[in-house]
Order: sequence, then structure tokens, then C-alpha cells
Amino acid sequence: MSRRAPRIAAVLGPGLLAGLLGSCASFDTPPPADLGPVRSRAVEETDEGVRAAAALLTSDELLATFGLDLEARGVQPLWLEVENGTDQPLFFIVTGLDPEYFAPLEVAHLHHRRFSGDRNRRVDEHLAALAFDNRSGILPGEVRSGFVYTNPSIGTKVVDLDLLGDEWATTLTLFVPDPADAEAAARRSTIEARFSSPELVHLEDDAELRAALADLPCCAQDATGEHVAPLNLAVVGEIDRWVPAFQRRGYRYTEVSPLSAFQRPQDAAGRRNARWVDAQPHVVRFWQTPLRFRSLPVWLAAVETPRGGRFAREPDSREADADAARDDAVVDLLYCQNLARMGFARGAGCAASRARTDGVRVALVFDERTIPLDEIRFFDWERLVDIPRPSAP
Repeated sequence: MSRRAPRIAAVLGPGLLAGLLGSCASFDTPPPADLGPVRSRAVEETDEGVRAAAALLTSDELLATFGLDLEARGVQPLWLEVENGTDQPLFFIVTGLDPEYFAPLEVAHLHHRRFSGDRNRRVDEHLAALAFDNRSGILPGEVRSGFVYTNPSIGTKVVDLDLLGDEWATTLTLFVPDPADAEAAARRSTIEARFSSPELVHLEDDAELRAALADLPCCAQDATGEHVAPLNLAVVGEIDRWVPAFQRRGYRYTEVSPLSAFQRPQDAAGRRNARWVDAQPHVVRFWQTPLRFRSLPVWLAAVETPRGGRFAREPDSREADADAARDDAVVDLLYCQNLARMGFARGAGCAASRARTDGVRVALVFDERTIPLDEIRFFDWERLVDIPRPSAP
């Protein structure tokens, strides 16, 4: 050590000196990564001349590709490839995939070091070069690939791709498993194969659906068998239509305590949240039923929120007014862009439950088309204005 080093250490202090030296850590741009294994396990979907493929990377693949620990900073890069088989340029709307996605330079800034201008510039250039270019149109016949820097998902990542052209649009939905989750790929198949053909109940007209919804279980039960959550929502549609609808409105797959209906725990669950701004923390649990309305699967769900909502002191508690969470979820889903029909039917809740409810379950039918608010149609069933609200105890 030079004679000046002890003097510098004495002035700056050992902690600050170590911080300054650490901040100058070098960054060597990694060589181009072999994405062959990533491409081979990518999930693909084709619609109206557009092919899309997407995959998540393992921790080792991420480190080899980026040279930085993005996972530790809460960033999940998604590899995406889009092939334009149409006759016009297409634009990828990245906010449809993740409204809170990260720009490449945002991610780079997380890995900047003080007094390291050259190093930081290399980080900027590397992460920008790997990013999917969503600023320019994807030309006819072009295949474009790259990474979208998204917020982390648990298990399977729902990838919703909105592509726009001239008076033309399409949406492709891919369910991309996390390679670190061995069961993620099989989870959807298990849900979809829940019922065999002889077990299915096929309904064709609105009156049949209304009667069938009224006959479904009223409540979900906890481990003691107590009725704790009214089954106050019915979802009609293929899973790749209603899952993106919930995701657009801030719901994400989450692990929650199990409740029971149909003698089994929920098939799936989601929580409404946001990473940067608190959202009303509604939780929704889904059970697939054997009902098929005009060939579309029917799901029964319980929507609830912890006591106090965003100001809840006990996240696992339940707000007594079960209708408030249901109504808020339904109103919010009006803006999901593919809600085709809705209606109100009896059948939710019972006297044995501690939750207060008007006994209504709301049926929502989702379509693959983009549907504006003024084209949403209603079932000619119950009218909320005719149903008295439950009084507080």
C-alpha cells in the first residue's frame, strides 16, 4: 500500500472507502448468450397471421445473458418473439403485457455505480440492446425478438400481447411457466381436465344458465367446515380470455389460504395489487364447475377483501360486507375490454355465514373480441335495484 493510502483511509473512514472502491466494480459485457434452450421451451401461439413465442429464463441463463443479478432487484425479463405474417406493419403495446413494466434504462439505473461513467454506459447499452424494440412497427414478414423487463410473477406468467395495425388489432395470450417451478406447466392442464365429458352439463339458453347458477353451492368453507365466503361471482369463458381480463385490472396469481367448495380447494386464486401504488386488496378464488354455457366453461368464484381494505391490520381477516368487494370487482372489470355480457342471479351466501350479502352472484361472460362499454349486454334476470341490501348488524 502506498504512503498516501493510510491518510486517505483516515480521512474518509474505512466504511466510505470500501463503498467508493466497491462502487467502481467493473462490468464486462457478456458474450451473446445461447438462447437455443430458451427458444426450444418457449410457448407459442398463432392467430390471424401473427405468431408469438415467449419464455422465462432460469437464474443461470439470466446471469449468463445479462451479467447482472436482475432477479435480486425485482425484475423478471421475458423473452419474446413476434413474427408478422400480415400485410401491414404491427405495433406491440407493451403496457397490455405489464402496465408497470420497466424501461431498459430504468433497469440499467438500478445497476449503476457511483464514479463509474464508462461502466454505467456499458450497462445501459447492453440492457438496451437486449430489449424488445416496441417503438417501431414490426414490418410484414419480419421476425422480432428481445426481452421485456417485467415485474415478477409467481409460477406461470400470463403474457397478454396486444398488436395493432391499420384498422386492425389482435390479442394473443400465452401461459408461460417458470422453469424453476416444476409443476407450473402441468397446473393448467390439470385444471382444464377437471371433468370428463359425461360429467359436463351443457346449457344453451339464458334461463337454463340462471337456474343452474342458483343451484350451485352458496359459500366457500374453511378448514372447520364453516361457511365463510359467499360464492358471489360466476365467470363464463375460456381460461385464456378471462384470466387476461382480470390481469388487465391488476389481479395477479397468488398463493392464498385454501377454502373449499365442491369438496375441493380452489383451482386458482388472484389478488388485486400494484407494486408502486396500493390497490384495494381484493382476493378472488376460482372453482371450475361442470357447467358449460354454449360450450364455454363456467367458473364459480368468491371475491372478498381483508377488514379495512388498504388499511387492513390483519391481511388474513375478512370484511363482513361481502357485497362491497364483489361490486368493486365487477365495476372494475367493465373496463377489461372483453366483457361481453353480465347479469345478476340468486344463489350466493346463506344464513349460516357470518358475511353480510344480498344473495346475488354476478355472472360475467368474456369473449375474445374487444368490446367497448356501450356494447356490453345484460341478461334479463334480477335487477339490483329490486334487491334490498343487507343491513349492518
